[in-house]
Amino acid sequence: MLVIKDISEIIQRLFTGVCDIIEYTEYIDDFGITQLDKKVVLSDIPCRVSFSKIKPARKGKATDHITQDATLFISKDIQIKNGSIIKITQNQKVYFYQKTGESADYTSHKEIAMVLKNDYV
Repeated sequence: MLVIKDISEIIQRLFTGVCDIIEYTEYIDDFGITQLDKKVVLSDIPCRVSFSKIKPARKGKATDHITQDATLFISKDIQIKNGSIIKITQNQKVYFYQKTGESADYTSHKEIAMVLKNDYV
């Protein structure tokens, strides 16, 4: 018989992806100029992405511009700073998103609004 201790266990069973959290950190280069560097601060965190708005591509100057809003479902214990890049692997695909606001914190999980990060390398 399966015994569930709390609702967070049920929700986390729905997590079909994993994510890496990437933050920008400042450093001073050899010329005294402040630069930004990317650093993975958390990796392989179980999660799930829900695609809330799927929009058609817009024509740009050189290529189509693709936009997409999504919600990240993740453990309530994970802290992600605004502006962080979130690399998500789900359904054999890799996506890069940027956190765009405060999370919705529940007793069982956290929901984070994200936008597709087209220019992330």
